[in-house]
Amino acid sequence: MLREVVSELFTDMDEAGNAQRVLAKKFKGQNLSDAKTQARAAAFLQRRGYRSHVIFGLLRYSIEED
Repeated sequence: MLREVVSELFTDMDEAGNAQRVLAKKFKGQNLSDAKTQARAAAFLQRRGYRSHVIFGLLRYSIEED
């Protein structure tokens, strides 16, 4: 029951959007294409419970924007 409620609240799209907002706030103005910054950003999001496919998809998208 609890697992179903959590999965409904945090779908991939919501999780990616939330991760993007958290990342933008924490790493504002920093170059996410830098390997060291990218590793710090990935670790930061991982410690907050975001799934790896969301993290890597978000960071790949951020790099391609630059």
